[in-house]
Amino acid sequence: MRYQLILSCLVTACIVGNLVGCGDKTDCVPVVTVTSFDPSGRWTGEMVKQESDCGENSRGARFAFTHDVSLVCDQNGEASVELSNEDNLDLTSTSLNFLGGGSFAVSGSSSDLAVDISYDNFDGSLADVTEKIRNYSNGKIVCSELYKGRATRR
Repeated sequence: MRYQLILSCLVTACIVGNLVGCGDKTDCVPVVTVTSFDPSGRWTGEMVKQESDCGENSRGARFAFTHDVSLVCDQNGEASVELSNEDNLDLTSTSLNFLGGGSFAVSGSSSDLAVDISYDNFDGSLADVTEKIRNYSNGKIVCSELYKGRATRR
C-alpha cells in the first residue's frame, strides 16, 4: 500500500511537471493530452453581440460559429493552440492555461480584419467563448464588436 502511494505520487509529479511541455522535439506530442485539457476538435455555437460601434457593418445581433481547434507544439517545443474559424481565418495562441478548468486565447488577422477569441471554463465538451472583432480600412480601425457565447465540442 505504501509503495503504491509513493508510485502514484511520482507519476503525478511527472505529469504535473510536464503539463506545459510537448516532450521530445523529434515527435513533438503535447504532454497535456494525457490530462483532461485537450481542446482539440470542432466547436460550434452561437455568439451574441455585447458591444458594437459598427452600425450597418455589424456582423449582426447574433451569429453561428464553427471553430476547428488543434493542440500542437510550437517552434520552442511548447504546447500551443491553433484555431480556424468560420471565415477560414487561422488564429494562433496568445495564452494557454491548464489550471482551473482550462482556458486559451488565440489571435489572427487579415488586411481588413483582426479577431481575438478566448475559451474559458473548458470542461471537455462545453466552454464559454468571447470574440473581439476589429474591422480595418487602409490600416486604420473602422469599428469593433464584442460577442459572447457558449461552445459545444462535436
